[in-house]
Amino acid sequence: MPHMKHFIKPKIKVIPVMVRIRPQAKELLVAASQDQRRSQASIVEELIIDGLARKYSSLDVRLSAMLKGQDESTQVGTPSGD
Repeated sequence: MPHMKHFIKPKIKVIPVMVRIRPQAKELLVAASQDQRRSQASIVEELIIDGLARKYSSLDVRLSAMLKGQDESTQVGTPSGD
């Protein structure tokens, strides 16, 4: 039996959030989760970041993303209030 290396992902701090959504939205979330083979939490987190990062992430995060040529929606920052 060959020796297999196991890689441990660093733990990411998460905060539980409870929300109410319409049944149709839940059906869409379940369908997307099954289709993409991802957790519902992962999909919701991505939707939140993609939808809100451009407007609500800090100016530093937005500038860094722009200067690095990265999509700023992949970085999360604190609200800047601008």
